[in-house]
Amino acid sequence: MKRRIIATFALLAILAASGPVTFAGRKEAEITKVKYYHMKPGQRIETSDQMIRFEQRYYLYGAVTDDEFVEKFGNYYTIFFKAPSSATPVTVRFEYRQSLTGPKIHTLESTVDKLSGFGSTESRFRITGEAYLTNGPVVAWKASLLVDGQVVSESKSFLWQ
Repeated sequence: MKRRIIATFALLAILAASGPVTFAGRKEAEITKVKYYHMKPGQRIETSDQMIRFEQRYYLYGAVTDDEFVEKFGNYYTIFFKAPSSATPVTVRFEYRQSLTGPKIHTLESTVDKLSGFGSTESRFRITGEAYLTNGPVVAWKASLLVDGQVVSESKSFLWQ
């Protein structure tokens, strides 16, 4: 019995030492989730599910006139990531292609200067208004997390090449 316990602890120690561990024993910065929402023009979702209705109302919040409603149509992305607190800012880069611009890659960036602890942080990106109406919906995207100018994590859509 003691040998089995010792062997188990030895195996766990070997596995822990072999993985990419940085920042005082925690995994390096990483993108944990990408949440996206597409607010399509002329499509209003009618459902009894309160969570779905809330999300649509959340993105339409503040729109009163027809022009303001049109400005809210588009693609919304929230990138959740974990990174250690440090003096180094973390940059989230969002690259995307739209249906009417062909292979052209558009880029948006967000820099987070102060991180509190090793908790989850988020950056939000939206392609709405004139950019959405003239270039069409987003068809492929890639989110990258940069620390000191180096890409440490990325997440991409199925169609991104």
